[in-house]
Amino acid sequence: MTGQIFALTSFMSLLGLWAFGLSGAAGPLLTGVMAVAYGAGLFLSFRGRLQLPSAVWNAAAIVVFLLFLADFLAISREFMTSASRLMALLLALKLFDLKKGRDHLIISALVFFQLLGAAVSTVSLSFFVLLALFVMASIWVMIILSTARDLEAARRSAAPGLFGTRFLAAVAVISALSLVITLILFFSIPRLGVGIFQRKALNTVKTTGFTDTVDLGSLGPVKEDSTIVMRAEFPGGRPSQTVYFKGATLQDYDGRSWSRDRGPSFIKRAGPEGFIIGPGQGRTTEIAVLLEPLDTEVLFTAPNVYRLEGSVHSIWVEHTGVVRLTNLPFSRVEYRLWTDLSRVNGDEPAPKGAADAGYLDSSPEGQRIRALAIEAAKGETDLAKAASIEEHLRTNYKYTLSPESGKGSGPMEDFLFYSKEGYCEHFATSMVMLLRASGIHARLVTGFLEGEWNELGSYFIVRQQDAHSWVEAYIEGAGWVRFDPTPSAPAPQYSPSVILMYLDLLRLKWNRHIIQFSLSDQRKIALTAERKAAGFLDEIKKSFRTKQLPQFGKAAPVVAALVSVILAAWFFKRRGRKGARRTGKGFYFDMLKTLSAKGFVRRPGETPLEFAERVGDRRVFEVTEAFQKERYGQVKARGAELEKIRKILRELRKG
Repeated sequence: MTGQIFALTSFMSLLGLWAFGLSGAAGPLLTGVMAVAYGAGLFLSFRGRLQLPSAVWNAAAIVVFLLFLADFLAISREFMTSASRLMALLLALKLFDLKKGRDHLIISALVFFQLLGAAVSTVSLSFFVLLALFVMASIWVMIILSTARDLEAARRSAAPGLFGTRFLAAVAVISALSLVITLILFFSIPRLGVGIFQRKALNTVKTTGFTDTVDLGSLGPVKEDSTIVMRAEFPGGRPSQTVYFKGATLQDYDGRSWSRDRGPSFIKRAGPEGFIIGPGQGRTTEIAVLLEPLDTEVLFTAPNVYRLEGSVHSIWVEHTGVVRLTNLPFSRVEYRLWTDLSRVNGDEPAPKGAADAGYLDSSPEGQRIRALAIEAAKGETDLAKAASIEEHLRTNYKYTLSPESGKGSGPMEDFLFYSKEGYCEHFATSMVMLLRASGIHARLVTGFLEGEWNELGSYFIVRQQDAHSWVEAYIEGAGWVRFDPTPSAPAPQYSPSVILMYLDLLRLKWNRHIIQFSLSDQRKIALTAERKAAGFLDEIKKSFRTKQLPQFGKAAPVVAALVSVILAAWFFKRRGRKGARRTGKGFYFDMLKTLSAKGFVRRPGETPLEFAERVGDRRVFEVTEAFQKERYGQVKARGAELEKIRKILRELRKG
């Protein structure tokens, strides 16, 4: 049994190291140092080669506490970070001093506190795996240590195979039930959104292209960054057209950078149906977005969004359709929007005056761009001219993330007349200038393309590398129409496996239904459960009136499963009671109940043998001995011995 206890303590230490890494309080170097310390402590304690006085360990604990204070006051200045390091050091210290059973319990307690530190510092899916393993291991540790204590009091040794496969299966079942109860409590306890230890803000993703001023060429470096920005779920299935997620509209260009359109914007407060942004024309598409914590206030939306609801109370809506938060988010933002995926936005009014061609009038390349516009803009209508310019850029220019420098006075002249290669920003900027040179109002739009489709969860995985720029041109009679002059970029050289898609789906579900779980989610679950329960009752009442079987429809499997669980629980409970009456265990608990009624109550922490000695009755010793034989030796009372126990119980009941 000693070997099993040390094995479990070693496993617990490994879980503690894992929790320490998840807490964010340690880098690779400190984690490695802790791993070496844990291993050395376990090895020396198991071999019994380190026997130092208690005073030494107490002094060491005081030193560790002083280090904690220094860390908190002068280094990290964060309580949870310093506390996680304190728990890791105390665990390392205790692993060198494993002498008694309670020392192993202390190890489990320290790992539990490390687990708490990880819980408030991480949103990783691996934390659930860590929690499940800790629950199983801690139950195992407590059962073994409690059994060892009882055997020591009874001066007996464990029977062979006592902690075999049956014991492991029992621990697994108990652990599973514990996790189920934990999940039930998690979803049922009201989410207040406040607490002593608030989870620290997640690390924000650095984005480019959504500030007041955006340099031409700034999107190039992020086109090779695979960091996930958001996941956009389409409950109705993958749309037939390419989805563009708008982030910002840029109006003014000075030859080097773009600046945001400073048109009117208005603040919206959430109502019963969320935020109503527009009239909602055309075909409706529902999109559920889980946005990673970004360093921008933008809520990325598809074009023509007319309704939005989410975990925010107010938003800014610009006249161009861009939606922004009122302040920077420091955690994930979950929202749902309803939109028309058409490339035409007819809600925004027409711009006043002539097309903004101020840069073309003041720049050296202005005349060359006007001449190129006359050559490229073929057609009688504005729509035909815009389509012709779009096709000209797609056909005569090359897509690359590393364009060569030309002899032009600026990046746009380099692109249009010399290198003739670039990426989305070059193409979109050039088309805006060519449209304005043709007298057509146009502006630059930055955002993201749809990204990678996950068929398993019906959602797009949008990454930094999906950042994109395109053009919106105002066409008389239609409105603002989207154009994308950028040729198709080279396809990725890899194809994600089904396993990776499953893992990403699990990560999405974990973030959406566990990390983002809120009071509004609880309210929705309660209302849904109430409606379904009312439907069940109505169906049952209807079946009594019509004398027909109730029709539960889609809920029939759920009802059948619940009925099966109830019947199975009743059957096993009845069988367990009946079986317990036939064995020494059942008779022992009957004896405890009888003695309790007569004033002999077994005290908490008192072993069966200690209780029998306190009662001082030979008959109590005999029933206790039969009970311990069955519990620790797997030997059940049968025949004459079982009849003798029954007789003793009858005598005890009579007094």
